[in-house]
Amino acid sequence: MMYGEELHIYNPTITDAALETAIDLNAATGVKYLRTIELPGMVLYWGYRVTTAFAASTTVTPGLLTLYRYTKTIQTAVLGNAGGTGYAVGDLLSVTQTGASGGIIRVLNRGVNYNYEVNLATVALQGAGDNAFTVTIDDKKAIDTITLADPDTPLTAWAVPAGYLHVKKVPNDPGDTSPTPLPPASYKAGEGLAIWVTTMLNGDVAETGAYQPFIIVQNRGENFAGQPLWVTVD
Repeated sequence: MMYGEELHIYNPTITDAALETAIDLNAATGVKYLRTIELPGMVLYWGYRVTTAFAASTTVTPGLLTLYRYTKTIQTAVLGNAGGTGYAVGDLLSVTQTGASGGIIRVLNRGVNYNYEVNLATVALQGAGDNAFTVTIDDKKAIDTITLADPDTPLTAWAVPAGYLHVKKVPNDPGDTSPTPLPPASYKAGEGLAIWVTTMLNGDVAETGAYQPFIIVQNRGENFAGQPLWVTVD
């Protein structure tokens, strides 16, 4: 059994060993933190630490961070660049991706080890489809959001001092399939946790500041049966 909290923070050079690289307050959208989880556990809290005081004037759009879970299973599937012929409503299609297996869309089975990719091939499991149908899939699942602003002051004029901690408790994830009783927002080994800038802060005067995103997780004991990405070795 393995229990205990870990502080996972953004540091592209030495992973989460120290607070080092900060992110600009008005950084462009995209992934700013990504960590693959080696041990199963639960996400407890997340947020950011202000490293350079936030200052903004006449903010038009506040920045928004989103905490994502990369589940390694198919969360969304949309038509790729080809629809094929001969398919009927209700047909089942197996999604083909190197290193992944078990993904069936309509959707009946999320599979294992899938991640974002465009125009993946499929194999018809029934019906008269010609196997030319392609799909674009993603394994990303949004868990929570945080605004890059002081929640107690108007967005038109606010300042946040260095050292300020904006922390949120991660909400429980009722769709999780972990062992009963359901741990809050749990993840499996091999999944990823990521913080994205989903909306870039914009103002019509000026905005300055920097921050360090963080995630606090708690590892938990687990059996191999509940961890499809773990492989036993002799």
